[in-house]
Amino acid sequence: MNSDTVIWVGFGLSFVAAFLYSLFKVALEASSRISLSRILEDHNKDFRSRILDIYEELKTSAALVRS
Repeated sequence: MNSDTVIWVGFGLSFVAAFLYSLFKVALEASSRISLSRILEDHNKDFRSRILDIYEELKTSAALVRS
């Protein structure tokens, strides 16, 4: 394998990573805490609050990575 191949593979992998990150960001921005809470209303309160806390952490992390 020569260095050109490694460079192109790295370029392709970085493009795929950027694309997946943009999909993740769009999915987080399209949903809201209220809609997620409504989806989880059948579960107990501890589980629901833990998932909502994780959601907020993910949203904050995505904003930090973006900036």
